[in-house]
Amino acid sequence: MSNLIKNELIKIFKKKTIYITMVIIFLLLIFMNCMFKYANSGSEYNYYLYNEEYIESLRGELETLNPDKPSDVTTYINILSEIQLSEMMQEHKDAEWKLAIINERIAPYITERNTYQYGAEKNEAQVESINQEINAVLEKLEENDWKYFAKLDLEQANKQIETLNEQKEQTEDTAVLNSIEAEIKTAETEKEIARVSIRQKYTIWK
Repeated sequence: MSNLIKNELIKIFKKKTIYITMVIIFLLLIFMNCMFKYANSGSEYNYYLYNEEYIESLRGELETLNPDKPSDVTTYINILSEIQLSEMMQEHKDAEWKLAIINERIAPYITERNTYQYGAEKNEAQVESINQEINAVLEKLEENDWKYFAKLDLEQANKQIETLNEQKEQTEDTAVLNSIEAEIKTAETEKEIARVSIRQKYTIWK
C-alpha cells in the first residue's frame, strides 16, 4: 500500500503542471498579503487622525492633566503622543505612502520620546537622540524621497536572511536546523512581499 502511494506521488510531482500551480499559488499569496497591507497602511487614519476636531478634543483633555502629577503622567504622555502623531499625519496627508512611513517608522518613537521627557526617569540625552531619528525620517518625507525607504526595506529583508544563513552554518542540531530552515523560507517570502510592496506602495503614491 505504501509503495502504491509513493508511486502515485512520484507520478504527480513529475507533472510540470503541479509546479506551475504551486508558483501561481505562491504569487497569489504574495499579492493578497500586499493588498491587505495597502488597504490598512493609510486608510485607518483617514477618518480621525488628521481631523482638526479630534485633535482639538485631545488638546482640551490634555489641559486638564498635570505631567508633574504621578497619577496623571501616563495619561498625559499617551494623549500628548496621540496629538503629536495626529498633527504629523495632518501635515503629510498629501500622500498615503507618507502616512504609512510615519506609522511604521515614527509613531513608535513618539511615545518613547515623551516618556523620557515627562516620565519618572527623565533623560534629555535620549530625548535628543530620538528627535534626531524622527527628524531624519521627516527630512526624507519632505524631500519626497520614497526610494530611500524602498531601499531600506530591501536591505532589512536581505540582512535578516543573511543572519539566518549564518546561524544555519553554525548549527548542527537537526531540530534547530529545521527551525532555521523554516525561518529562512518565511524570511524569503517576506522579502518577496517587500519587493512587491515597494513597487506598489511607493511608485503608485509618490
